[in-house]
Amino acid sequence: MIAGAPTVLQGLTRRAEAQEKGVIRMLFTASTMTPGDWSRSEADTGLKMEDTVIKDDPGIFLTEVEVNDAGDRFDLISTLSGVEQSLIDGGYIIQAETGAMPNWGGMPDSIKGIPYLVRDLSPDGGKVWGVPLAMNADSFGYLPAKLNEPRPPEEASWSLVFDSEKTMGRSSTGDNYIYLWEALAYLKNVGKLEEVYTALEWFLSGGYASTITPLRGYLNGRPDLATEYAERNGMADISTDMDAAQEKLKLKFAKEDFWFSAVPAHLQEMQAQMDRVLNA
Repeated sequence: MIAGAPTVLQGLTRRAEAQEKGVIRMLFTASTMTPGDWSRSEADTGLKMEDTVIKDDPGIFLTEVEVNDAGDRFDLISTLSGVEQSLIDGGYIIQAETGAMPNWGGMPDSIKGIPYLVRDLSPDGGKVWGVPLAMNADSFGYLPAKLNEPRPPEEASWSLVFDSEKTMGRSSTGDNYIYLWEALAYLKNVGKLEEVYTALEWFLSGGYASTITPLRGYLNGRPDLATEYAERNGMADISTDMDAAQEKLKLKFAKEDFWFSAVPAHLQEMQAQMDRVLNA
């Protein structure tokens, strides 16, 4: 949940809109986290869903939440992994009760315990800072024969991208910080609490899983609910899509989990080096 800006900033930007009953307003940092349209969600929950997407840049995101009174305008935000501590410290988000979301209980413990969701809390105690939205694992593409490297699914090292004479001057990567998880946090708005939990539960449901995975290739926290949901609702057969996505994630996460942050500890140094390369 996101709380409003500090009192000194209240009312200085835009009109409060998050109080409207029957409407859930969400702030996303990537359009790929949306299911294309919200018709299935609205049919399942009875709530009108409205989304706004901003650039997935930590500085822009934190400014929108902490300075521009996002809590006055949105009920839910998709947080960039790694920025949640700043939101917690500033009182911009509040804890979620896992008991209010029945689908939470069916998630693997490895997901329930993701550091971005837990921080100083204990899932066993029934409170977390956010709800998993979508999961993927970042990869790189290469030409195995040309580089004399093994073909997938055999392992190849990230050193091919960053530290190999074979690819020196011939590899590229983006200038942003890639993260594996998006999580939903929500607004401190007791009057809409039931509606907010209804929306959060939907993002943990077969409804979201059955739309986001075939469309984007991502998985939510409960992909196991997708196929049955699709069959029950007369949707096309998605079993092949679901099996392929889960196998992909299983392979990508076969090693020890390394939860990458959108706000690394040495962010300024990394940005300075990236700027040096881009401006060379």
